[in-house]
Amino acid sequence: MRFFKSLAGKITIGVVLAGGITALVIYYIYFKKTYEHLKVIPDTTYFVATMNPMDLHDKLNWDEFVKLEMMEAMRKGMPDEFRTVYDKFVDDPMSLGIALKNDIYFFAYKKGSKDLLGLSMSIHKRSSFEELLETFGFTSSIKEGDGYKYIYPDAQGFVGWDKSTLLLVMSPNGADDGEMEEEYKRLSSLDEKEQLKNSNANFSAWLEMEKDIKMWGNSTPWAEYLAYTLNLESKGMMSYSEEEMKDNYMYWSFNFEKGQIVMEMEMVPNKINAEKQQVDKVLRKVDGKIFELIPGKDLMAAGAMGLNINAMIEVITASLPPGFDQILAQAPKEIGMSHKDLMEVIKGDFILGFYGVSPVEKQRKVGGTEDFDDFFDEEEMEEFAKEMESLQEQIDSSETETYIDYNNPNLVIAFTVNQATMKKLIDIGIEKMPEDVKASGDVGIEFIDEKYYKIASLLNVYMGFKDDVGYITTNEEYIKEVVNGTFKQEKPIETEVKEILESGFAAGYLNLEMKEYPETFIQMLSDNIGEYEVVYIQEATDILKDAMIVANGYKATWTMRLTKNENYAIYEIVKKINDITFKK
Repeated sequence: MRFFKSLAGKITIGVVLAGGITALVIYYIYFKKTYEHLKVIPDTTYFVATMNPMDLHDKLNWDEFVKLEMMEAMRKGMPDEFRTVYDKFVDDPMSLGIALKNDIYFFAYKKGSKDLLGLSMSIHKRSSFEELLETFGFTSSIKEGDGYKYIYPDAQGFVGWDKSTLLLVMSPNGADDGEMEEEYKRLSSLDEKEQLKNSNANFSAWLEMEKDIKMWGNSTPWAEYLAYTLNLESKGMMSYSEEEMKDNYMYWSFNFEKGQIVMEMEMVPNKINAEKQQVDKVLRKVDGKIFELIPGKDLMAAGAMGLNINAMIEVITASLPPGFDQILAQAPKEIGMSHKDLMEVIKGDFILGFYGVSPVEKQRKVGGTEDFDDFFDEEEMEEFAKEMESLQEQIDSSETETYIDYNNPNLVIAFTVNQATMKKLIDIGIEKMPEDVKASGDVGIEFIDEKYYKIASLLNVYMGFKDDVGYITTNEEYIKEVVNGTFKQEKPIETEVKEILESGFAAGYLNLEMKEYPETFIQMLSDNIGEYEVVYIQEATDILKDAMIVANGYKATWTMRLTKNENYAIYEIVKKINDITFKK
């Protein structure tokens, strides 16, 4: 107790209190977010995009960022008055008069039949903002209103501000004189019930999501138009009501994290659509056994998807006009199959692997008039054909055999299937193929050794079946091993990649480390764009590790990972651009 009564104690208490109050003031001025500028966003808004400048400022590792050569070069190239503003901003981002700790909102909304745009920012210090305008030569353009100041560049736009909010209002399709100023005043004095943040619970919940950049969309203002357009486009095949088009929401976000960039997209359907689409029934995760069916070695990219086919068909047929399902049920009888057989031909597990390319030399017939196709339109070709009719024998005799070198993509697709039904459908397709096509050998389907199919085209594709799994590939040796039962993974798919592909109803993976790509793929790139360019791309992308996308329900998440995770991804990417530009 003596300490608190002593002079030293009183001084200490005073310092602590003063420091605490100062810290609190600094927090409220520089760090605490305020939402006054949200009040100008009306309840007829259908799109909002927002970003927080100070979040990005911090993630850019600001003190290091401004020392990069490209930033110093940019500073040197500025006019003196711009450089002064820039230097003040570097030292104190709030010096511009804009409260960059708060989110910036861009929004699109309806007013009657018009589409209007708005941009709102929070004012930190009105006098500093006006000084900034004076520096850029806007002094003579600034005018006084009733409690606000403004710049009126033209009839399409209006920029106004008071002590708390800067608001830009714009009409993309033009406006009458004075109309945008009146709109500014209307938005600045919206009743609470007219403000989006108070009238839409979905928007209020979205505001709580902490993302660097995020967007929100609402279908309600467009419901009538969407229903009309979709019904018109579907030509009666599908039916959409205005109620179905209301209260459907979309979210998009972009976040720079340490060592990775994460982008998310999510749809929030209304109750009618959620019950109608039955996403939880239609979508499912892929059967893990399918990962053993494709090679793991040299895997550059992969994708997997799981569907409940029967549930999907039920959802689709339920949306069709009355009686249409009977037409669908009748169609298979034309080829001697039951509706049930046709519906169950695909079982719903899919996986794809990409392994680069391999060079191929392919023989192709080239006719005497083939090379003229690019030089004449259809009418000219008919005239040309008539003139050449008398010389047809000479033209036919001019056909030659040529060889084309190209790079064949190494692709493998495996999918679960009712093997017997699928083979029957293929056989029916072969039977119905015109004889001249079969005889040409250039296109069509051929059954090889009664074990697998060759689908002839510029790229030969092979298809085979084994144990109710279908395989489609450009690699003939692989399909031979599969149908003969001798295929074994030389190397399993990496555990991390497999876990990514198993984590959603649909997922994809792409290896971005070019040093791990097969030599044939690198050589193909060098042949097409140049060896120097390939080396440049390798240097520019050596900070990238991989990219993946995972979809679950109505939400999809895309992630790009870097090889380092000490800093936020935005700084690493900007630094790489700087290093490449200045050849470090």
